[in-house]
Amino acid sequence: MIQLNSIVGRIIRGYTALLIRDKEIYITSGIKLRKLNESLLHDIPVATEPLDWPLNIAACFRLFERAGKLTFRELSRTAKNNIIGVIRKQLVLLLEGENSFKSVLKVESGGRPKGLVTLPSGKMYVGEYGLNPQRKAMRIWGNNENEGKWEQIYTLKAGTLRHIHNIIWDPYRKGLWVLTGDLDRECAFLFTDDEFKTVKQIVRGGQSYRACNLFCRPEGLYYATDSELDENWMVFFEPTTLKMERIQPLPGSSIYANFMAGHYFISTCVEPSKVNRYKFATLWCSKNLYDWKKVIEFEKDFWPGEYFGFGNIILPKIDGECPFIVFSAVAVKKYDNTTFIFKPEELGL
Repeated sequence: MIQLNSIVGRIIRGYTALLIRDKEIYITSGIKLRKLNESLLHDIPVATEPLDWPLNIAACFRLFERAGKLTFRELSRTAKNNIIGVIRKQLVLLLEGENSFKSVLKVESGGRPKGLVTLPSGKMYVGEYGLNPQRKAMRIWGNNENEGKWEQIYTLKAGTLRHIHNIIWDPYRKGLWVLTGDLDRECAFLFTDDEFKTVKQIVRGGQSYRACNLFCRPEGLYYATDSELDENWMVFFEPTTLKMERIQPLPGSSIYANFMAGHYFISTCVEPSKVNRYKFATLWCSKNLYDWKKVIEFEKDFWPGEYFGFGNIILPKIDGECPFIVFSAVAVKKYDNTTFIFKPEELGL
């Protein structure tokens, strides 16, 4: 495992990286959005998303930002090279060449948008995520940029899930995976190959199918589980035969995954439970999805995770080439809200 004081790389305090597109790294701090160019020599202001003025002021203070989740949760690129993001309970759009976002979808009741995905056709979808203790129906919204509006296009029935963890495009099966959780009967892999005209339940039941991200490959799906109820694993799942294989145990719940600089990465967070006792957020790396090694870890800070966020390592969404290894630590000692940028050789990879 790498020690930070033994390597050379770029450390950017006060910002979290959420998107890399065509070698440009988009970093956020509260409601501010900036980007680093390919040379990583300087950063360029992009935009500020105005919330209601009391929230704008609160977002300037890190603890208020953490407690109120007053920051971007996701960023993605649209087919027209615009930037779309999730902040609070809304989707906001930044048109290319402009410096201010506009709201394009507000969730008036229920959860918040989560799981932004863009299809090769340019259409976009996003699911709904929230505490949902009453297990109400959860929605999926869709957008065709030519129409310029978001519409509710599918509803997952009440009582079948707590929330939607993610929506992921599978280029090999030419369709979308919808990942749901959280209790055993609510954990499911759903699939649509006709843009939600029909949705098939591929598998349901058990914490082994509680996932927030997927690596889609011709031979099947690889993912890390996201559970505070059971031991977490790196898993291989073959959706035709329903074969499931546990590859390697993990020390905590996993939310983020991506592919950078020729390597697969996952991270685990500090979500304390009777099962998850490890007090460090960890970053793992693999060349082949079977042999994994821990790259780095950060100890959770003393602020309670239930109110100020679980210690975690955020991995940005990758759109295009990414020759760097980029990750951000949040709610950890010494490095809260800090982004790290390394070349593979600097991490010994």
